[in-house]
Amino acid sequence: MCCPSNLLLELDPPNLILTPHMAYASVQSLETLAEQLIGNLEAYMAGQPRHLIDQTGQ
Repeated sequence: MCCPSNLLLELDPPNLILTPHMAYASVQSLETLAEQLIGNLEAYMAGQPRHLIDQTGQ
């Protein structure tokens, strides 16, 4: 076993297959991410930031 400190890799059921998750890396997903990033930056620069986190705990 390559990484005994990783709990998922310590599991050894006969029907378990671990694979990397690459669905986010499609061209369409990366384009959408870039569009959202640009939109968020433009909104911030215009004084209208989006998706603010309420840090007051209320």
